[in-house]
Amino acid sequence: MIRRLVFIAVPLVALLALGLPVATRLGWATPFRVPSTLHYLGRNYMHPSCVRSLKANERPLRQVGSVFGYLTLPKPILIPHYESRLLEPGGKWRMIPAVVYLRGECLAVYGLSGGP
Repeated sequence: MIRRLVFIAVPLVALLALGLPVATRLGWATPFRVPSTLHYLGRNYMHPSCVRSLKANERPLRQVGSVFGYLTLPKPILIPHYESRLLEPGGKWRMIPAVVYLRGECLAVYGLSGGP
């Protein structure tokens, strides 16, 4: 019985551990890292920096989506609350936000990457 359990558990743990480095490249969050590239509203956002908190004059953030979490809970995609005026009542955006945030170990700041 123990042998059978080990025979199943060891490959399963190895498979889960091997997925950690690949997960962030797929745009997934892990317990240890946030993705380097975030895909939101059909656009790519690059992760250049991480801040512990927003400046005192920055307004609160509003959740507009989430990123799949590999071996962790989904991480919320956030935008500054003042940019929510760009969101129409039907859920369509008038303009694409230039910066989005992802809350993980710190507040990851993503900048819009590439053209239309």
